Amino acid sequence: GQISDRIFRDIESAGLVIADLSSGKLNVPHEIGYAMGLKKDLILVHNGTSEEAEKHIPSNIRMFEQIRFNGDYQTLQNEIIISCEYSHIIID
Repeated sequence: GQISDRIFRDIESAGLVIADLSSGKLNVPHEIGYAMGLKKDLILVHNGTSEEAEKHIPSNIRMFEQIRFNGDYQTLQNEIIISCEYSHIIID
């Protein structure tokens, strides 16, 4: 459909992909796999408790590093900056 085509185009043109695993939507792991296949820089985030993460994040995605921030957006911002610095990703 049109939405998935737009998302795939956005992933293709992105320098960095930040995937939000909080919703548990089934399309997100597919989009993560697409970004990985394109060798995109990727940051996975989850807003919620560890119990919610266990429900929302499929087991094949749980093995990858994630930023879990449980509503603390300052932590999210700081962790994204640290991840970018560690991976030598330049952000403006």
